[in-house]
Amino acid sequence: MKRLSCRQKQKCIQIVTEDIKKQIRETINNLAKKGVLNTDNFSRIISRGDDIISWGDNITSRDENILSVLNKTIEERFVEMAAMVVNRVKLIPGAEVLELDKIDVGENAVEIIKDYYNRNVHHGGHDFYIQREILSTKRTKVSVGKLIMGGTFTEIFGGLSSDIKSLCLTHLQVIKFLQEHTKWLFMKGYGTFFLLKDGNKFFVLRVYFDDIGYMLIEHDEVTDDNFAEWPAGHCRIVFQQQVIAN
Repeated sequence: MKRLSCRQKQKCIQIVTEDIKKQIRETINNLAKKGVLNTDNFSRIISRGDDIISWGDNITSRDENILSVLNKTIEERFVEMAAMVVNRVKLIPGAEVLELDKIDVGENAVEIIKDYYNRNVHHGGHDFYIQREILSTKRTKVSVGKLIMGGTFTEIFGGLSSDIKSLCLTHLQVIKFLQEHTKWLFMKGYGTFFLLKDGNKFFVLRVYFDDIGYMLIEHDEVTDDNFAEWPAGHCRIVFQQQVIAN
C-alpha cells in the first residue's frame, strides 16, 4: 500500500475546503437576508475577521471546541469514505460499480416481467407485484452493499441519499440485474433489496432463496409506519448510483 503523494493530499484538502466554502456561503447569504450583515457593519466585520476563530497563542476554549469538532467530523467522513461505507451500508468489493444497459420499453413490458417470474421465481400460489408505470431507462450504474447496521427501509434508503428517488430502479432493471449479475445476490438470510417508485409510493422488492434454492420475490411498501427492522449482516442492498450519459 503506497502513501499518498503531496498532490493527492492537496486534492483531499480541496474537497473539504470547497464544501466548507459552500456552507459558509449559505450562512453569509442567510445572515445578509436577515439584515444581520449589512453595509453599515461590513467594514467593522472585515477588520475583525481574525476574531471569528482565534488561532495560535490567542486561541480560546470555545475555538478549541469548534476546531476539535470540525477535525473529528472531517476525519470520520474520510474514514467512512475510505471504507466504502454509506450510513448503514458498506459497498461490496467488486460490486461498487456495476452497469445495466439501457432499456427501451415496449408494449410487452408487463409480459416480459411475467414471463421471467413464471420461468424463474417460485410464486407460492400468489400473484406477483408488477410496477404499474414502467419507463425506458438509459445505461445506469448501480452499487451493491451489505447492511452493517440494522434499520427499517426508511432508515436504510434514507441514509443512502436525501433524495431516495435517485436510488430507484425500474422493474425491468431489477430483472436485468437478476439476469446479468446473479453472483451478487445474497443467497441466504433475507436476500437482496431493490427500491422501486410507483406513482407517489415507494416499494422494496426483496429477492431471496428458500432452503432448496428456489428464488422468491416479495414486495413491501416503504412508509414511516413500516417499523420492520432488518438486521445487519443478513441482506444486501442494490441501488442506482448514476445514469450514464449516452
